[in-house]
Amino acid sequence: MSTNISAINEKASPHWEEILGTSFVFEENCWHDCGGYCCDIQHGNFSFKLLPSSGTSLLLLGPEYDWMVANGHNFPNGKPREILFDFGGPAPLRIMVTDCALKGACPGKFTRPLHCRLYPFLPVFDVHGALADIYPASIFDLTLLSHAGKTHCNVLNNKRDSYFKAWSTSFALNLLRHPLIMFYLAVYKIASDIYIQKFNDNEVLKTLEGASFWQRWELLYLGKKFFDAPETKVRALEIFKEYEQVYGNFL
Repeated sequence: MSTNISAINEKASPHWEEILGTSFVFEENCWHDCGGYCCDIQHGNFSFKLLPSSGTSLLLLGPEYDWMVANGHNFPNGKPREILFDFGGPAPLRIMVTDCALKGACPGKFTRPLHCRLYPFLPVFDVHGALADIYPASIFDLTLLSHAGKTHCNVLNNKRDSYFKAWSTSFALNLLRHPLIMFYLAVYKIASDIYIQKFNDNEVLKTLEGASFWQRWELLYLGKKFFDAPETKVRALEIFKEYEQVYGNFL
């Protein structure tokens, strides 16, 4: 889909009210077919000691969270915790993390963030707004796809190509063609690519299955063994400079 760059530039901020009232998926209520995996990641092999294994964790973009607070929206587990990522640009990226144990029973209780509205995929755009790729929307999906070749999400396993085709011509996705949102998603792709590479390079995990795999994975994950902050910062700054040339300082 062609994108009007000048129209993007005119937006002072993303249209959060419209974004948080839009469904971007094409499989409404599909969670009934997979035991609600997207809202409750629990399954037999999870035996975490520190990570929550019932319910799920939701990520909100910092500006998304700010808009929700300013407009009286509630959160399922109190105030989310903040993660700052200073990549060397004019302002750090902010991610808010909240745990949710509603298991899909959220209508009327909680405004679903963009993360929920896009799952199981996150769109990745090029700097001009064309859909370049779609990525699994959770760390568990990234891990399961790399380790076992499939996740517990039937849509993610079987309908990636259909989603990419549909999103490529989706008018709803125009709401996300704002440099701020596109940049956050681009950095997610960078971090995901690094995660997958480091995960695949771990020889110990290749020998483990079931609960033993996830116990070892939790230790490595919490120890940040699958991440490379310096490399992520370098790549993020490179992408930011490309965006800045087109849109100016959108942060």
